[in-house]
Amino acid sequence: MKFLVLRSDLKRKLKYINLVIIDAEIFAAEIQEANRQLSEKIEQDTLKSMLQKNTRIVLSSNSSNGSHENLV
Repeated sequence: MKFLVLRSDLKRKLKYINLVIIDAEIFAAEIQEANRQLSEKIEQDTLKSMLQKNTRIVLSSNSSNGSHENLV
């Protein structure tokens, strides 16, 4: 009888452990997705910043040499 109780208790604990593992895997997937989105946002912000700096350099260069042509 003691064996059946121990076996039942172990089964219950194993189910709990499996649920914890599943929750951890879901949480890890959510973190990976958040990291991916953050990386994309950082890349977009970096590219936007670089474009703005390059635009300012071109505009500054054009105004200093008297040129009014648009460079694209």
